[in-house]
Amino acid sequence: MPFAPSLTASQVRERRNSAHFAVSFARARSYGSTNRRKPGLVVVFKLAH
Repeated sequence: MPFAPSLTASQVRERRNSAHFAVSFARARSYGSTNRRKPGLVVVFKLAH
């Protein structure tokens, strides 16, 4: 197991999701600042990922 046994699967999943959300949120923000034509696409991207 790459993770410590004290960490439950839900905690690991939560941590991974929060990190992935931070990355996708930063990408969506940079995408929204460069391309403001489709702001709805950024919201869909954030919700889907």
